[in-house]
Amino acid sequence: DSVDFTFLLSQLGGGAVDDGVVSVCETHHHPYLTKRIAGDGTLEDFVSDGPKQGSSSIRRQVLPAAYFVNGAIFLNRCEVLRSTLNFVPPSTVPYIMPAERSLQIDGPWDLHIARLVLERRLVDAVGTIPLGPGKQK
Repeated sequence: DSVDFTFLLSQLGGGAVDDGVVSVCETHHHPYLTKRIAGDGTLEDFVSDGPKQGSSSIRRQVLPAAYFVNGAIFLNRCEVLRSTLNFVPPSTVPYIMPAERSLQIDGPWDLHIARLVLERRLVDAVGTIPLGPGKQK
């Protein structure tokens, strides 16, 4: 969204942000609930120092929010990027984007979902999906 980008540039250019801004989205897969397969083939916690399964603090609804870098926006001061060679230097601040604007497309199913979302947005905006001359969906 151009309004978002204009706002972010003003924050970076106006000195409100020290080194950079990176867009993030709240994750549906909290790190405390994520598992990995151990060398012996059993499941183990991915984050070893988090609450343990079965404890009263493991309810997803009460866990602290966790975010992932969604890859939509990386705004950095040039001198910081040159000196750190890092798109997310230590004093980077988040720009939280809603899930509906943070679609991850990593495979055919993701592309299918994105296409459905875009079609729905188009229908909401203009009432139909144009398919070409004389054709509508």
